[in-house]
Amino acid sequence: MKDEFGGSAKSAINQFTTGEILPSPENLRIIDRTDNKIELAWDPVMKTEDLVTYEIYNNDQLVASTENTAHEITELQADTEYHFTIKAKDQSGKVSQLSDPLIVKTLKDLSELNLLVKKYKETKEIKGPLVKQLENKLKQTEKFLLKEDFSKAVKKLNDLHKHVNKDSMAKHISESAKEMLNKETEYILESWKNK
Repeated sequence: MKDEFGGSAKSAINQFTTGEILPSPENLRIIDRTDNKIELAWDPVMKTEDLVTYEIYNNDQLVASTENTAHEITELQADTEYHFTIKAKDQSGKVSQLSDPLIVKTLKDLSELNLLVKKYKETKEIKGPLVKQLENKLKQTEKFLLKEDFSKAVKKLNDLHKHVNKDSMAKHISESAKEMLNKETEYILESWKNK
């Protein structure tokens, strides 16, 4: 059975294997990531004719098992570093060593930026038409994040950034609010850049 990445959990190739150890899964990599999930893939273990099950570990804790050579890990925390390794097992009881580790950081979410906009609205450090513009751009950004359309989410967040810095909006925002909103927006955009 082939997965969507062309890997196969079962192979017809016979190769010499010593003892009861399978080779470690190789080429552990990121296929996709968001603020709350990471999709991993790896090359199939080819030194067995038995069905191979892959165990996925985060910080030495088993988080999932699959017969495919790709898997999505969900319910992760935003802007958090994770240390993944993979181990292979076949039906005859052979087990591999852990793969080389892969350190992955989830993307930054919009929670802090939402809190800043709300706080500055309440303290009147942003006011007038700028409030609605920023709230709308945040909602649009969140909508595209939920659809996992990062290019449109980035565009909407860049639009928010432009609104904060428009000369015509200077009278509707305090310098400290402008500085903090710029800092948080730039931090999020930087986090998303290598998506």
